[in-house]
Amino acid sequence: MESDVKQRQDPARAPATVAFIDIAGFSAIADVYGDAAAIDVLEVFERMVRDALSGYEPPIKWIGDEAMLSFPEPDTAIQVLGSLLQACRREPR
Repeated sequence: MESDVKQRQDPARAPATVAFIDIAGFSAIADVYGDAAAIDVLEVFERMVRDALSGYEPPIKWIGDEAMLSFPEPDTAIQVLGSLLQACRREPR
């Protein structure tokens, strides 16, 4: 019984909601508009992700135009990702 309690308290074993997000068509943006324009779009995306995560854990990992995020529960993930989606919809690029 005691070992079960220790396992539940271990953060490495705690349940988490993981999300992967990326910029759709990023390679095409670079191909059509050039690397400088693609980097500008990437910087805007990274800022929006960081703003949406304000008050939460930072991304686990950035991989080019992709970010891996982790949340303690699904409701938090939905709230943060909903905020990010709205920010993306407002962004003209």
